[in-house]
Amino acid sequence: MEKFSAWVHWKDLYKIKELVLMELIAANIALVKLQPTDVKIHAALAKAYEVLAWLHTNPQKLNPEGAISWVPPEYNALEMLEKRQRALLKALEEYNIVRAYAPHEPWIYAELASIYRELERPEEEIQCYETLLKLTPANPDIALRLGTLYFEQGLNARALTSTKNSSKSTLL
Repeated sequence: MEKFSAWVHWKDLYKIKELVLMELIAANIALVKLQPTDVKIHAALAKAYEVLAWLHTNPQKLNPEGAISWVPPEYNALEMLEKRQRALLKALEEYNIVRAYAPHEPWIYAELASIYRELERPEEEIQCYETLLKLTPANPDIALRLGTLYFEQGLNARALTSTKNSSKSTLL
């Protein structure tokens, strides 16, 4: 009975969250139509799509170490995976619009890299981190993530060069 109760409440709560996010997205789209070059509106729309994608993500993936007693089977359904994919691609498109208007803002590349990671597109994620490292060269976390990505992709020479250069910059 407890699992049934959780399932019924999950479905209601999920639907309410989805409806609220869809209304937020519709409102942001209406604002984009009024002010198509406003970077803040495009950024807000991208973030709304990103939150929608997280709504469609299996909670065990979001919190792998957490103690989740029950996960609805709907999270593994093809429909849910497609909704997540569509939301991520729309967020990606909006962040690319923001990047076109503000190419020197580091946070945009961090957001893009995060989405590319979720879409399992490491080449594009690497490009974002390379740009981010150029914009913020003193950030060792970015250099470490970039070096890790290089190693994961079999680009060992680039990884070693990247970590060597980042260790020099942290020592200075």
